[in-house]
Amino acid sequence: LKLADLYIKERQFGKAQDQYNKALEISNNAEIREQLNDLQLTMLRNELSEALDRARKNPGKERLVEKAKALKEDLLAKEIEFFTYSAELHPNDMKKKYDLAQRLMSNKEPSKAIPLLQQAVSDPRIKVEALVMLGECFAKDGKLDLARRQFEKALDGLSGTDKPDPFKSAHYYLGRIYDKNKKRDQAEHHYGEILAVDYEYKDCLLYTYP
Repeated sequence: LKLADLYIKERQFGKAQDQYNKALEISNNAEIREQLNDLQLTMLRNELSEALDRARKNPGKERLVEKAKALKEDLLAKEIEFFTYSAELHPNDMKKKYDLAQRLMSNKEPSKAIPLLQQAVSDPRIKVEALVMLGECFAKDGKLDLARRQFEKALDGLSGTDKPDPFKSAHYYLGRIYDKNKKRDQAEHHYGEILAVDYEYKDCLLYTYP
């Protein structure tokens, strides 16, 4: 394990992986498995970064674009697999549940993310971010009233300067929900809150009324 750490510091990830595998042969320890998983994700992310760079430099080469796309899909699948393992290994670590929920959302599986986020909101460090993502999950799952409640709870602890991304996301979703329900005054209020801090955010200007 010490040798693996040294190889990681020298960015010799393949050699570090070999050492983790040897350690697992000696002791099938869950935490060693988790360290190996983290290393493999690092290796995949580096490979994806290099593939994206090659694709950008050679936009006409479809093979490079497809390779980058395949690596991105592979990375997301591995993240879900490894983050699931880590969340089960550390059931009281709400950040791990939140990170897994993020990946499930990226994989268009909001119903699987919902129970993880319902637990993650108990951690005050990530509460508002988890509430916003929970609202997004409910919205994508067609439960708009439940979504609205999560966004409104989140806004109690959000400001446009402190956490601009979840702030704008919560107001935008609320605007769209109220728009869908023909409540234009409420919708315009939420779009206005966004425009006050980001005048070019998405299509908010299209949803303001004279």
